[in-house]
Amino acid sequence: MKKSGCAKALCQLILKIGSDILNQSLKILLLYLILINLYCFFLCAYDKEISKKKSKRRVPEKTFLILSMLGGSPLMLSGMFLFRHKTKHKKFIYGIPFILLVQIILILYVLIKERIHFL
Repeated sequence: MKKSGCAKALCQLILKIGSDILNQSLKILLLYLILINLYCFFLCAYDKEISKKKSKRRVPEKTFLILSMLGGSPLMLSGMFLFRHKTKHKKFIYGIPFILLVQIILILYVLIKERIHFL
């Protein structure tokens, strides 16, 4: 069955709008991930620095774990080892890499699922 010129143009317009929305959403997601990762990295550096000063209030461990779960795990892990911060705590040594692994698996799952969906 052939599509009329008007229907074809409408389909192309809908696909273009959908593609633009998807591209915009991906840009926002990428910006979010960059910002939360940088925040986690600098938070590691900040907390390591104030750990040397006993009078200053430290960043709660729960904050690091929550930020990692929200997408900041790659640079959290990098900051941990670069600054040697929280590297004696098992929940960080095993927890942050585990969170990162779960996030990678979820991303791969979504990408594979979407790829199959579009085929």
